[in-house]
Amino acid sequence: MCIYLDASTTVFELCPYVCEVNHLIILTNDLKSAQYLAEHTNPSNKIFEIGGEVRHHSTTSICQDFEHSFIQHFNIDLAICSASGIDDRFVYEKSLNQALAKKNIIEKAKNTILLVDQTKFFHTGFYKINQLSAYKTIISDAAPDPKMLVAAEDCGTEWIY
Repeated sequence: MCIYLDASTTVFELCPYVCEVNHLIILTNDLKSAQYLAEHTNPSNKIFEIGGEVRHHSTTSICQDFEHSFIQHFNIDLAICSASGIDDRFVYEKSLNQALAKKNIIEKAKNTILLVDQTKFFHTGFYKINQLSAYKTIISDAAPDPKMLVAAEDCGTEWIY
C-alpha cells in the first residue's frame, strides 16, 4: 500500500501509528515526518520525501513542478491531508502553492482522508483546495456544526469525530 502524509502537525501525530504497519510505501513533503519515520518505522516500509524548496521556519518542502513529476511514479492508495480551514462547501489552505500541491495529490490518490481540528471550522482562506466531496472521510477532534455535517453527508463524505 502506498500512502501520502501531508506536511502538518496534525498529520505528524499519525507517524507513530504508521510505523507499526508493515510493507508501506510512504510519501511525504514533511521533513519532520520523514525523519521520524526513518528513525522509527518498520524496516519493511519505504519512505520517500518528495523534496523541493524548504520553506523558511517550516519543515515543509514545496516545489510544485518537481513534486508533480515525482508523484507520477507512484500509485497512491491513500492520501492523508490537513487544511487551514473548512466550511460547509470547501476546504482551504493559506498559500496557493500548498493548495495546488494538495489538490494534485488528492486527484492522484484513490482515497483521501482530511484531518482537521475544531479551530479550522468555518475558517475560510483565499485558496480553495477542493470541495468536501473530494474526501472519503473527514476526521476531527470535535463534532462539526450541523450545517457542515449535513453538507458532508450530502456529498457522500463520512465525518468521524
